[in-house]
Amino acid sequence: MKRIMVTMVLLSMFMVLAAAPALAVGVSANCGTGGYFYTRATADGWQDHWHDGALWHTWYYGTQYKSHGWGSEAGLEYGDIYGPDLTGPSAICPN
Repeated sequence: MKRIMVTMVLLSMFMVLAAAPALAVGVSANCGTGGYFYTRATADGWQDHWHDGALWHTWYYGTQYKSHGWGSEAGLEYGDIYGPDLTGPSAICPN
């Protein structure tokens, strides 16, 4: 009986996460002759940040702001950010 209850709870959690529409946004920043490239956004429950074919994925509870640094870059750099109820997606490249 306990296994059935645990299974039901887990399935209901996945259904709630699946019901939240994930938004995708492309972001960019000009790193000039050199700077550290970051992608950042606020979302509910999880975020995927992509840059140059690499993925940074994070899960969490509630709504949170997340920023990920990709390393030193030069020129115009692009990234993609995915997440449910995504707000304020952006990229920066401070020198």
